[in-house]
Order: sequence, then structure tokens, then C-alpha cells
Amino acid sequence: MTIESLINRGTLALKQVIIEQPRFEAELLLAFVLNCERVSLYTHSKDDVDACREAHYMSLIDRRLKGEPYAYLTGTKEFMGLSFYVDSNVLIPRPDTECVVEAALKALPKKGKTVLDLCTGSGAIGIAIGRLRPDLSVTVTDISEEALTVAKKNAKRNGVNLRLIQSDLFEAVPETERFDLIISNPPYIPKADIQRLDRDVKDYEPLLALDGGLDGFDFYRRMMPEAFDRLSPKGLLVLECGYNQGKTLIDMAKAAGFTDVMLIRDLAGLQRGIIGIRPEIA
Repeated sequence: MTIESLINRGTLALKQVIIEQPRFEAELLLAFVLNCERVSLYTHSKDDVDACREAHYMSLIDRRLKGEPYAYLTGTKEFMGLSFYVDSNVLIPRPDTECVVEAALKALPKKGKTVLDLCTGSGAIGIAIGRLRPDLSVTVTDISEEALTVAKKNAKRNGVNLRLIQSDLFEAVPETERFDLIISNPPYIPKADIQRLDRDVKDYEPLLALDGGLDGFDFYRRMMPEAFDRLSPKGLLVLECGYNQGKTLIDMAKAAGFTDVMLIRDLAGLQRGIIGIRPEIA
């Protein structure tokens, strides 16, 4: 079968489900299977595809039809201009998280040296910070050993030195250490809302990285008081959150002792996180 025929076949199949750009995804998947640029599909549209690659392509189309995210099919997702390996052990990095990283880097003084990324998953946040600020010492933690394996692979892929610690939040982080920035995108979806998420999220992305408890704030409640104690004077706390959680998080952060607490908004103007400062004198 030719490249053009395979694209048409894949597109027709993907139109059976709710996918915004079925032809675009069909082309991207074929370019992935053929290990070529998407533009090459047009310049070589009449070329035949061997049976093995044709079968591989259609198996990916079938998995996509069942709802499996595109990023898991290809094992790759871009974040902050960097390429990350992803699999079903980690959440897929989202573009909305980039504004949280950018806000953290903008607020972090040049003299800042130490960063702690809690619930790191793929390592996207910590690695992006380490790549953009190579002067920083970055530690990442996750309770999942499998997630840390992915983060380690991504650190190597992007040439960033990380310290990786398997830990339930701060549990295994040495108590004497203090950080200039603590940043996290923790699980924050209320338990009852998980089944209302899109199929590609609820059925394929790890529940461990989604479930924030009954109201979505379980991890924030656990994190806030200890984050205050683990920060250096004038250290920054930056937390991602859901579109309707920011104002509650501000109140929680103030109650924990943080000052100058502000919302971080995404490009659509929606609440995406908060940023607060540990005062010099607690």
C-alpha cells in the first residue's frame, strides 16, 4: 500500500471517534512509523510501504481509536522546547504547565541555587528548569519508582544533571536541606471528577498522578506546612492547580505563613497555579 493510501485509510478510521484533527494525527503516526519528517509523506506519497510497517501503523491507529493518547503511542512529548520520553507510568506534560515553570524562573533570584520538584513524574518541570538555568542544583522526587526511571531517562536525553529521590513528598528528602524554590504539579483532580475526564486521560494516564482526594486538595494540605519549613528565607513555593482551585490555594498558602501569594494564569487567563514567598523571618 502506498503512503497516500495508508494516510487515507488511517484518516478514515480516526474519523470514527472524536479526534479534532484526524488526518493530521494519521500523518504524524505514519511519519513516526517511517521515521521521517511529515513533509516527506507528500514528496514520497506514491512510495510503497512494506507490510511490516503497514501493520505497525494500523496497530497504532487501532490503539488511538481505543483512546490511547498520541504521546504514549510515539513515546514522545515536547515541553518547553525539549523532547521527553513518556509512557503510561507518567502524566503527559501539558503546555499549560509551561506558564508555571516560566513564572517560577522569572521570580527566582539569580542567586538562587537549589530547586526541589515534588511529584516530578516524567521530570519535565525539573529538567526544563535545569536546562534553562544550568547553574541550579535540581532535586526531583516521586513516590513511583517507575516514574523516576522515566525521569532519569529524560534527564539523560536532555543533558541535565538531576538528583532523583523516591519519596512520598518530603519523606525521604534530608531534613536539614533547604531549597530556594519548591515547585510541584501534584495530583489535584477531585476523586469524583476523575470519571468525567476525557477517555484518553481517565483510562490511560496513571491514577496515582491524578487523584487529589475528595476535594482535590489532599496533597496541598500535606505539602504546604512542610514546604514552608524546607524553604530558605525568601524561598519560593510554586504550585500548579486546577482552573478553579487557585483562590483556595492562596488562602491555604497564607495560612501556612507564605507572603506575597499570587495567582499564576495561563494564556487563556485561567487559574493555573500560585506563587508565594517564605518570609525572611518566619
